[in-house]
Amino acid sequence: MLAKAVATECNWTFFNVTASSLVSKWRGDSEKYIRVLFEVANYQAPSIIFIDEIDWISGDNSSGEKSSEPARRFRAEFLTQLDGLLSTERNKVILFATTNAPWTLDSALLRRLEKQVYVDLPDENVRREILKDYTSPCLHNNQKFEELVQTTQYYSSYDLKKLCKEAWMSQLNMLTDMTNHEKNKLSQSSLLIRDIQSLQNAKVIVRPYAKNILKKYEQWKNRNDF
Repeated sequence: MLAKAVATECNWTFFNVTASSLVSKWRGDSEKYIRVLFEVANYQAPSIIFIDEIDWISGDNSSGEKSSEPARRFRAEFLTQLDGLLSTERNKVILFATTNAPWTLDSALLRRLEKQVYVDLPDENVRREILKDYTSPCLHNNQKFEELVQTTQYYSSYDLKKLCKEAWMSQLNMLTDMTNHEKNKLSQSSLLIRDIQSLQNAKVIVRPYAKNILKKYEQWKNRNDF
């Protein structure tokens, strides 16, 4: 979302690339894909290259484990192209990348990614706004709604979305049974969660994933070279 926001504000050409599209089982194809991607981005400059889950293609090479020859060739070509972005010829091509495991990235890649942004878990106000987007206004002044906001402290934005989806599916099953009995169609208002109990029940099923590795994120954020 940050990369899309920057591309929209700057009105630059936006290349949305997945890690799987850059990796090939055929010898030399992965390096060729990297070269073509950066050449096209340079031709369409100013442009932004966005690679999601970059840790899949540039893992840590300092662990002592010997990587395969295709992986070494791919990493070498990728880092070479990144060095080219720093030249005056390509000063209008920017690389954005995301990862959920920044501690697994290659140190050589981290040195070339000049700006590193740590997206923390949503605070209380953000969690309240996210839950409001999925719930009916009739719940927003409910004391139990505020309790739900307080007790979702370690939930990420994605966890909150899963929580609301689980609650909505539970509500949808009840509404479907009612409409089948009354032979009426579901109204537009049924797209919003109207039952606070369904959210509380969903909270038992959907647990915060980031809570277990939050300390690892904090250690990486507070490292000396950050």
